[in-house]
Amino acid sequence: MSNTYPAEIPVGVIFSQTGVTANPEQTMLRATLLAIDRINRQGGINGQQLHPICVDPQSVPENYGPLAQKLIVEDNVKLIFGGYTSASRKAMLPVIGRYDVLLFYPTQYEGFEYAPNVVYTGAAPNQGCVQLARYMLQNVGKRVCMVGSDYIWPREINRIMRELIETSDGDVISEMFLPLETNKEAVYQVAKHVSSQHPEFVFSNFVGKSIEYFYQAMLELNADKPIPIASLTTTETEIQAMGIKAGFGHYTAAPYFQSVETPINQEIVKEYKATYGQDEVTTMCWEAAYFQVHLAIKAVKLAESFHADKVMEKIADIRHSAPQGPVRVDPDNNHCFLWSRIGRVNQQGQFDILVTSDTALKPDPYLVSYSTSPLETAVESRYE
Repeated sequence: MSNTYPAEIPVGVIFSQTGVTANPEQTMLRATLLAIDRINRQGGINGQQLHPICVDPQSVPENYGPLAQKLIVEDNVKLIFGGYTSASRKAMLPVIGRYDVLLFYPTQYEGFEYAPNVVYTGAAPNQGCVQLARYMLQNVGKRVCMVGSDYIWPREINRIMRELIETSDGDVISEMFLPLETNKEAVYQVAKHVSSQHPEFVFSNFVGKSIEYFYQAMLELNADKPIPIASLTTTETEIQAMGIKAGFGHYTAAPYFQSVETPINQEIVKEYKATYGQDEVTTMCWEAAYFQVHLAIKAVKLAESFHADKVMEKIADIRHSAPQGPVRVDPDNNHCFLWSRIGRVNQQGQFDILVTSDTALKPDPYLVSYSTSPLETAVESRYE
């Protein structure tokens, strides 16, 4: 490796700094840069420093593929960290496959995908969606409205959630989607319709600014008797944007919350706030964006190569103490063993953690273990 890069090792970083999904993606960008800085302070790779080359796709899915190609062809990167929406990930798949470069993708997603050049470090459906469905149906209610942004992730996750609800004797009483880029009034009308249905809870798969608009509208319409909202996309960042009053009491499933009390999380959160500001919050996507850099570089060091096949041969041997707890990559599907948690927003805008899995859950991106089993009897695959 020292002969390939005489002084610095370029790595690609592709997160939006502008556009509708800039808020969460900027958090992921900062997490990536924090991880790279820590690795460089620890000597980089054999004394060579990592040099992040950051590009802004402006929240436009069609921009991710050409920018990934630019990073590979013009900037000679051998690793890419990035992507947020499923559409952004899918736009990059042909490019990284063509050039045999690894993409580390840090967002929870709908599953049902395997690409040999992708390491998926966000939650698969069995590590988030299944756990959230089980908790809400057992503890909150079974009459459900579903809402979301109109693209791959929300539609697929809603399909999975509908199956989980119906196999557990629940009832989906309405389902509505809006374009990813929509306005506050359109979201308000969805919230008005949902409120008129009087569900026992709402499963919200909105993304970007629509999250803020929806929670604020639901508070305005149901101030006297709030309707619980359950989500896989509402994080500390969105709570900060919408205001604590709008987020209070609602639920999210995630491998990580800022309130996780592991020593490494407390250390990294402290450093992050010291670097970027005390008002900054950390999220599930922030955490995956952070730990995936460490996974990647550990595997590169072990492989003594950036060649995709050699790195993937070694990455299954890596165990990393992430802020959420110990994680590793499952060589069967390139997804990660991750912890599962259910949190509820408290009066500080953070999440009180209600449920934590006993250990990291084996990823099941194709939901083989859950495809025919009601939630009450489904058996989880555990960290071995």
